[in-house]
Amino acid sequence: MKQLLLLSITLNVIHSIRHGEDRSRFTGHVVGGVYVPIVMYPHVAQVHSLYTICGGSVISDRVVITAAHCLYTTDMETKLEAKELYVYLGSDVLDQGVKYSVCKVVTHERYRGQDEVNFYFYDIGLLLLSRKIRFGPTIKKVKIAGNSKFRNTKYSFTLAGFGAVTNVSPATASIKLKATRMYYVRTKTCNESQSFREVMTVPKHMFCLIGQGWTSDCFGDSGSGIIWKRYLVGKWVKAKTLELESTPVEQCRSKQESEKFLKSKMELTVKLT
Repeated sequence: MKQLLLLSITLNVIHSIRHGEDRSRFTGHVVGGVYVPIVMYPHVAQVHSLYTICGGSVISDRVVITAAHCLYTTDMETKLEAKELYVYLGSDVLDQGVKYSVCKVVTHERYRGQDEVNFYFYDIGLLLLSRKIRFGPTIKKVKIAGNSKFRNTKYSFTLAGFGAVTNVSPATASIKLKATRMYYVRTKTCNESQSFREVMTVPKHMFCLIGQGWTSDCFGDSGSGIIWKRYLVGKWVKAKTLELESTPVEQCRSKQESEKFLKSKMELTVKLT
């Protein structure tokens, strides 16, 4: 297939291999698509670690949402500590922008990255930044859609990221931000179109998208937000409905910080090739 199917879970994160951008072989993100300035997608975040480069979205003045698998070592054995992660905001150039350290990492309580069959279920993670974000023309938060009206084949979606610009190995990463358009696919059609040895049935909390022609998301786009009418509906492991508890936290070690800021009603999106 020249088009890539994406599975969305009710949160928003997409991904085609189980990891974001593996630094050991640095492969890219959006295949095809067009280069875009950050002011068009000011919610876009670059999530970096020693192991991966992933996408993310700013959803509050302290929180970035991404894919849970981006917050683990590449073998999925060990969850990364906050000090091993950092985030760039406000730039359409890879490895540039305002740098923020991370003080807390939370993944969905039902995420099981080592599950060989359902590894993409609940693939959502939240990063609590060490300081408040300074918003401006190039850094803005995105609002999460409050309903599922977007689940309709008449709608298109946008994904912006720094992932691979080709799906041919070895893939090449995009140094500049690119965006591509995706289209909704009915769950029945998605299930029937898979070419996997074992069909990965799309659960109710996820949905599928497909690229147009030769455009799609790719390696490194994991965690990037899926945008519909300016609302966040999914992630490159995607999400539709995310409930966050907005508790003010002045310091990372504050007793006020609670894993409740990531509630169990999160839903994700995963990309299948």
